[in-house]
Amino acid sequence: MRSAFFKKWSYAVPDNWNEISSKNYLPLMKVFFTEYENDRGVLMLFRALAGIPWWQFFGMRSPNLIPAALDATEFLFQGNNLSKNLLPFYKGYAGPGDELQNLKMAEFCYSEFFYNKYDKEKNLEDLDAFVSIIYRPKKNRWRYNFKMNVDGDFRIPFNANTTGYYQKKIAKWPTHVKLAIFHFYQGARATIIARNPKVFDNDGGEESLYGLWSIMRSVAKGGHMGDIDKVADQFVGTVLMELNETVAEAERIEMERNKVTVER
Repeated sequence: MRSAFFKKWSYAVPDNWNEISSKNYLPLMKVFFTEYENDRGVLMLFRALAGIPWWQFFGMRSPNLIPAALDATEFLFQGNNLSKNLLPFYKGYAGPGDELQNLKMAEFCYSEFFYNKYDKEKNLEDLDAFVSIIYRPKKNRWRYNFKMNVDGDFRIPFNANTTGYYQKKIAKWPTHVKLAIFHFYQGARATIIARNPKVFDNDGGEESLYGLWSIMRSVAKGGHMGDIDKVADQFVGTVLMELNETVAEAERIEMERNKVTVER
């Protein structure tokens, strides 16, 4: 965090996406995904980012505020590195954890399909479908200890057969809320890609050599994590660790073969 100064006022503003407060995230996203003319958009972003009350904001608006606003909001346009879920709950639904750490392979496959589809075609139905996969109703509060959170997941289990039902409800959510969820997934996804360069290519983040179902099949064939149904129920991070280890083992074997060939 750092301080932004204007006349007699001083405001704490974040240096990156992960420092944004949960309280300011949705107001910021509403502005971020709205087109404004001239410098009004920058001023509105600054207000949302710093959490400035409206009464104070109207009293401080002037051309002299624009340099401070531009400086404070610059990081918003330098790439999305958001990996914290700043909207963990919404209208009785719960989202995945930070860095998508509790996402399982089956839901990852489905979410990736609709994520990429919306990213390319910008069809709101695809956005609704995407959100309905990773945001699901919270577990029964009488049967699940949310304080202990022994499953590491507040959401009911993923079931591809029920996403259409939840999609109809999520379609009624404000668009900026769904785009905020998309934005978080985009940043967390980039973190996963950066940590697994041998599984994902560095250009577009597409799976290298495999589709996601092929990744599950290849891990299942290895036999260390069970059949494909068991692999589908594993956390994404666990499967990627297994796949990275498989790649590393193959590279070690190849190095040994090359060494023997050279010695001959």
